[in-house]
Formats: sequence, structure tokens, C-alpha cells
Amino acid sequence: MNPIKWERKAVGKLNNEGLLAYTAVVPRGRGKEAENRAIILLHGYGSHMGDLAGLAQTIGDNKYMFFCPNAPIEIDIGYGQKGYSWYAMEQSAGTARVDEAIVYLDATLTEITSRFNINRTDLVIGGFSQGGMLAIHAGLASGITFKGVIAMSAKLVSESSIMSTQTPVFISHGSNDQVVSVNEGRRARDVLENAGHIVTYREYPMAHEINSVCLKDLNTWLNALFQGNQS
Repeated sequence: MNPIKWERKAVGKLNNEGLLAYTAVVPRGRGKEAENRAIILLHGYGSHMGDLAGLAQTIGDNKYMFFCPNAPIEIDIGYGQKGYSWYAMEQSAGTARVDEAIVYLDATLTEITSRFNINRTDLVIGGFSQGGMLAIHAGLASGITFKGVIAMSAKLVSESSIMSTQTPVFISHGSNDQVVSVNEGRRARDVLENAGHIVTYREYPMAHEINSVCLKDLNTWLNALFQGNQS
């Protein structure tokens, strides 16, 4: 089997215009099939834009472009190492800090869609842990339109802000997750279904992670989403 060839670029930066740095993973010689098929992946708390970029070679079958932005807040994760956070985790902050992160994200997505000639409404947004929390809020509570939302090992930032847009959503969670309880994933499923969204929920015997079965299920979901087979 011929290997899939990928081109990885780190472009953009957080500047006065509010643009985030991001890693772009684009199939070499992308054809029409990949033209408007783009996945935005948001990393978890303390990680960075390169963390989820490797998933591009595991899912997608060379049919999608992947864009992995870097969170705007630098934090100390110990041993002299720096990581990044999308927003402060304090409960007292409410959704205000999350909305601030979405302003940066929205401006960056505008730059990405222009640079790579992508239809903005054909973007799928997803993330892991804190990135998944932001993906849910951006995709279902901010008023920004996405083709679909992916939330892996995440939870809802605010139930009251969820809009009823019938957006397809893929939720995955580990039954042994000690960081974000599986009950949070189940609650997100129930709230989003009650709001009218088309939710695919998958639970796995894993911890706070993404395993190979999850990636297989996600790939199946993405194929169905872009083929218009979500129901």
C-alpha cells in the first residue's frame, strides 16, 4: 500500500489582529475531493498545536485538510516546560473567557478559509479535553456555523448557551477517564440530543485518551457526514 503523503506547515501567529499560530496538514496534490473538506482540531489543556496533527495520518484517508491552532495562553506545565490553554479553568469566569478564545479562533478560521480556499460552512470543528469543550461551545453556542462538531473526552462549558441547530455531533469518552468523568460525556450527549442535535455517542474502556477504535469510529462518522448520511 502506498503511504499517504502529507505536507505539514506551521503558519500564522497570535498578533494584533488576533491570529493564532496553527499547524496545517494538507494532502500533497489535493484534488477536488479534499477541496472543501477541512477538520479543525483543538488540543487539550497544557498541550500545543502539534499534538493532534498526527491524527491526520490515521483518519481521513487523504480526503481532508487538517488545521490545528495553538491556544493563546501560555502556561507553565512543570520541569521548565511550557504548554498552552484556551481559557482559564476557574468556574467563576463563566463563559466570558471562552468567548474571548472564540474571538481568536474565529479570526484564525477566517484566515485559514481564505488562504486555503475553503467554504467556511464546510468546516468541522473538534477537539480533545479542553479543546473539545471549546469545540462544543464554538460549534453549538457561539452562533458560528460548522458542518459538524467533534468532542473527545470533553464536557459542556455551559448548558444554557447551547443553541438548537440540529448540528451533527460526535462525542467519545473513556469509561475509565479520571480527568473528565464519563458522566460529563453522557450529560453532554443528553443535553445536546434534547436540544435537537444529531449526536453519535461512543464510549470506550479507556482513560483520558484517544484509542484506535475511537479513531476508526470517528473516521466512519466523518465519511458519513461529508456524504450527507447523518441521521
